[in-house]
Amino acid sequence: MYRWVQRFTLLVINVLVSSRNAAMESTWATVKRDVLSIHGDWKHITRSELRTILFDYIETFYNRQRHQAGLQHHTPAEVYAASAVA
Repeated sequence: MYRWVQRFTLLVINVLVSSRNAAMESTWATVKRDVLSIHGDWKHITRSELRTILFDYIETFYNRQRHQAGLQHHTPAEVYAASAVA
């Protein structure tokens, strides 16, 4: 009986941990898909080049130019420009 409870507890813990990890996995999948579509295969890219590519992607595209559902499918730049005018 004790082993069954222990196995069940481990199963529940694994499910909880994987559900918390789902958002990060989804974000990482989006980043990989977008970076691969921009730069192609990254098998021959060095670690420092990849770091630069990821930084540029996050700072210039993902944070500024990507249409975001939370902003009614506008880019952050568009929302900022509209708020500056108003």
